[in-house]
Amino acid sequence: MARPVQADAQATRARILAAACHHFAEVGAGHARMREIARAASVSQACVHHYFGSKAALYRACVDATYAEVESLRQELWPQPGEPLGLASLLENGVRRAFRFACSHQDSIRLNMRTILDTGELDAAWREKVLQPFLGGVGELLESFSRLPRGRVRLGLHSLQALMIRYALVEPAELAVVVGVPGDPEQQRQAVEDHLVAIARPLLGLDF
Repeated sequence: MARPVQADAQATRARILAAACHHFAEVGAGHARMREIARAASVSQACVHHYFGSKAALYRACVDATYAEVESLRQELWPQPGEPLGLASLLENGVRRAFRFACSHQDSIRLNMRTILDTGELDAAWREKVLQPFLGGVGELLESFSRLPRGRVRLGLHSLQALMIRYALVEPAELAVVVGVPGDPEQQRQAVEDHLVAIARPLLGLDF
């Protein structure tokens, strides 16, 4: 049975988007070339233009896709109304899931970091849609349980986020040096994940 035309179109669009995200993350928006993206996606350059129009629109689609992925993670981790609020388990689960997410979305993370390298700051929409809700919502939730002065929890959260991103982007050879023990990369990443869980509570000044 033939695949539906719409399914093929969605698959093609997704393949172009994945190739573009990787290319933008590697070279930055200014140096990216549509023909390179088309080659990586195994489509024609005209096909890329058909689905996304311009390089600027394709770049924005990559950034928007990253927003959607992060928002999906946030909704999964945020306690639902009426759900028992066990903050210790919520914190540990959040740290572990966020680190695994970062490890499995390296192109998205690099794309965000590339924006900082190219412009000196986070994408304005990223600050509004991701950073502010994260620091505001989670910070407000944790502040009443922290020994730190009001506002310091935000700094702790941002530092924890920065550590997660750095560790998520470490290549296997460097990771082995950082961890300092033999083992396969998965075991070493597990050691990093356990370390992030261990330092989260003191970093945020939490008493629970």
